[in-house]
Amino acid sequence: MKKFIFVPIIFLLTCLPCRAQKGEYSYPETWMQYTPALFALAAPVVGIESRHEFAYRLLDVACTYAAQAAIVYPVKYLVREPRPDASANNSFPSGHSAAAFAGAELIRLEYGDSWGTVFYAGALYVAAMRVAHNRHWWWDTLGGAAVGVLSAHIGDWCTERLKLALSPSGFALCYIF
Repeated sequence: MKKFIFVPIIFLLTCLPCRAQKGEYSYPETWMQYTPALFALAAPVVGIESRHEFAYRLLDVACTYAAQAAIVYPVKYLVREPRPDASANNSFPSGHSAAAFAGAELIRLEYGDSWGTVFYAGALYVAAMRVAHNRHWWWDTLGGAAVGVLSAHIGDWCTERLKLALSPSGFALCYIF
């Protein structure tokens, strides 16, 4: 039963800051994009079985979101797509969608398809709300989703290589790349 109550609590914890904010930060999706990262790190506390121990989950989250940021922000400033509300020229790809989908794919890889489905639903909500709040075009969120999924696989690849490199085997460094 704890497992089923845990997800709504995580969603609520990440959405509470929006009540005290103004403007962009008052949108729930601004905070929901980080829900998967929080879940990835904290789920084993309530008995949800993970693929990696905490240190590797932390590394996976860090590598995933670093890859996501390293792709999204240069592309935003190279493409210079105007936002639907004309507030800026950095609409494509959606960073919120990229973060949400990176987290959903990270959860799918770490905890399996069932948990991944829950967080993909949350990522779809984030993407839909970015369009509904007139902050992105639908293709911005689609591009963000693609970047997010790719970023999760980059993070997983980096984590597996570092895990191998840090293994007790003296020859592990030979197999990193």
